[in-house]
Amino acid sequence: MISSGIKKGIVLVVLACIFVGQMQAQRKANKEYELKAFARAIQSYLRYINQNPSNGEAMAKLADCYRHLNEIEEAEEWYERAFSAPQTVDPIHYLYYGKVLMSAEKYDLAAREFRRFAQISPEYGNHFYERAIYASRNRRRVSRYEIRPVEGVNTSASDFGPAFFQNNQIIYSSARLDASESSSSWTGKAKNQLFVAKADNNGLRTERLLRPQASNSRDGEGPVSYSSDGRTVVITRNNFVDGTRMISSSGMKLDLFIANVGFDGNWSEEEPFPWNGSDFSTGFGHLAADGNTLYFASDRPGGVGGFDIYVSYRTGTDWSPPELLPTTINTLGDEITPYFDGRTLYFASAWHDGYGGYDIFQSERNNQQWSVARNMGVGINSPRDDYGFVFDGIRNLGYFVSNRKEGRGNEDIYSVSRETNEVIVRVLNATDNMPLEGAVIDFSDCQKGIYATDANGIFNFRADEELNCRLLIRKQGYTSASLQLSGISIRDNKNYEIILEREADRYEGRIVDVDTRIPIEQMLVQATNQQTNIVYETYTNQDGIYKLPLRSNGSYTVRYSKMGYADRSRRVSVRDGGRNVLGILEMRRTGSSTPITPEIDPTPRPPAVTDLPEVGYAVQVSATNKLDLDQYAPLNVHGNVYYVKDRGLFKIRVGVYLSKSEANSIAQKLRSSGYRGAFLVEESMVNVSDKVIGEMTAPITTDDRSPEINSTNGYKVQLAAYKDPSKYFKESKVAGIGFVEQRRKGQLTIMLLSGYRTEQEARNALSKARRAGFTTAFLVYDQNGRLEKVN
Repeated sequence: MISSGIKKGIVLVVLACIFVGQMQAQRKANKEYELKAFARAIQSYLRYINQNPSNGEAMAKLADCYRHLNEIEEAEEWYERAFSAPQTVDPIHYLYYGKVLMSAEKYDLAAREFRRFAQISPEYGNHFYERAIYASRNRRRVSRYEIRPVEGVNTSASDFGPAFFQNNQIIYSSARLDASESSSSWTGKAKNQLFVAKADNNGLRTERLLRPQASNSRDGEGPVSYSSDGRTVVITRNNFVDGTRMISSSGMKLDLFIANVGFDGNWSEEEPFPWNGSDFSTGFGHLAADGNTLYFASDRPGGVGGFDIYVSYRTGTDWSPPELLPTTINTLGDEITPYFDGRTLYFASAWHDGYGGYDIFQSERNNQQWSVARNMGVGINSPRDDYGFVFDGIRNLGYFVSNRKEGRGNEDIYSVSRETNEVIVRVLNATDNMPLEGAVIDFSDCQKGIYATDANGIFNFRADEELNCRLLIRKQGYTSASLQLSGISIRDNKNYEIILEREADRYEGRIVDVDTRIPIEQMLVQATNQQTNIVYETYTNQDGIYKLPLRSNGSYTVRYSKMGYADRSRRVSVRDGGRNVLGILEMRRTGSSTPITPEIDPTPRPPAVTDLPEVGYAVQVSATNKLDLDQYAPLNVHGNVYYVKDRGLFKIRVGVYLSKSEANSIAQKLRSSGYRGAFLVEESMVNVSDKVIGEMTAPITTDDRSPEINSTNGYKVQLAAYKDPSKYFKESKVAGIGFVEQRRKGQLTIMLLSGYRTEQEARNALSKARRAGFTTAFLVYDQNGRLEKVN
């Protein structure tokens, strides 16, 4: 019979053996984790957790192994178990868990985890929280590209790094093991190698291994990039492991090499890029078209974040020291796979606002400046990793790499073609309709270049529906014109005819203050041709005089605006007034009580304010027992639209005009436009502005906020005004653009968007609101509840 003491000894020995086994299992798992051997680490962690099911940190590291291998469902499951385990885990896993939830497209849950991490690291936690909010709000912003998986290339292995080569070929890197190659040196054991694929009717077909002699190399090859003449190549040597994500924490080590190329795309001798380093990576090289400019990514010291994008220039037989691209591109995170087409830089970032892991962005270079990076939208981007974008604008064909859930292997290659329209701009001389060669077409507002028309007065370009900016057209000795480009206008009209008037052929008008009769300087005047939709712009000079290039027999809407004055619009028909059609226009300051006329016969000069008669003339168009603001607001192009309440009726009138002949002229226009019963009435020149119902989109100019409004000073977007917003305003149209506010003004409800830190943010929101259908939206500044329009 065994004594109790011996029993206790046996138990202690067994427990000691178990403890030693657990410690060995944990040490082995941690070592493989630190060596980035994630697949082996998974097996070791599973054994250790089976012996010690309460160790949350081991579960979290197991989850992180799955994250590196892009096995998102498993990673999510083990993170949930880790945070439910009795033992605590390192707070860094809140960040990793949030990234896993982003990859699973669970943006709200991801935001929760990033909020937790923000308590430990505010800068990183709050940034990724905002990234999750961006993804949630913009998940339906579809890219304007057609996207297809490249079936003739993709395998169950990692296929990545597409690069253009001659004769409709691409060269890509793959860890595939099914290559058919006659060379006996092919062993199928390299981490990844380069393959040649050629375009056919079905897309791409893999033809051959590019470099059989490199099959037994210890390092992988790719991506590569060829110069436009195909004679120079830059190669990334890598230690990528099939199945492991290409993120910096996976332990990737990269170096660049440059070589001369033979006709078949192969090379035999290569030189290391002189700015490689032993303790950092230099890779993902891209040669610009000239072959002398090299963009690449590196995590070298002195950068902004992890991997950053640099540029180096060939100087004789050497390369200049790398130059770091600005923070509009580089961030505290990782930026990789640059591709520059001469105007636009495409790259991948894991920090800029996106949908999951790496997203693909674009930035335009103009006058040596890079624009703010723009996410290329859902489709090209997914909740997983998307990178390696290349695009040939002439062929309208490109490729990128993704490990998205619906793919065939670890990484797959996808083809893209852009939904574009060819836009033709033709510039003519207004006098004889002859083409104007050398007219400047300025895309500066679009953050693009400056071009010129050809001998036929034509300039053509390709544009997608994301383009929302203004073209400026000008030529020496002629008035300038502008053309607003947007998705809607490009879709509806692909041919634009721009008429430029010689300076000597312009029509002249004059603007004065209604109260002081002093000329108004620097007032913006915009004339929109009703037939062509072309806009001409100018400003008044110190004498209040402006000139517009109006075409004979043309019909225009002319708009006048300046800070401190109420905006006005009117219709001008050139045939009605000859050279004096613009006349003299009176403008009223914001808050002024003096009535004005929409236009004044320039000869003789109108009387001074002190001589104004007490009674003028108005045109009554209707008498109704129900005041419908929407119905009559369009009449404000003829003058102030107002009402007089008399014996229970609302009498709708337009005016007040100084002369009876002017009022008669307006009455005739109103009768011809459908108001057959319009007639003249005498009207007091006393203020009627409190009854004006026109200009429904004008900003609030008095502090008439509702008591419950807690206004915040700053820039806002005024969308529209409604009598009953519950019937007509659809908040879903502006979801994700800003916070919706309401203000009351009389019988109207003003709808606003707010929440912007800078004027530029508000202007970006304004562009989005207009694309969403609020075409008359404009910018205002909220100063303690008082809204002032911003030009």
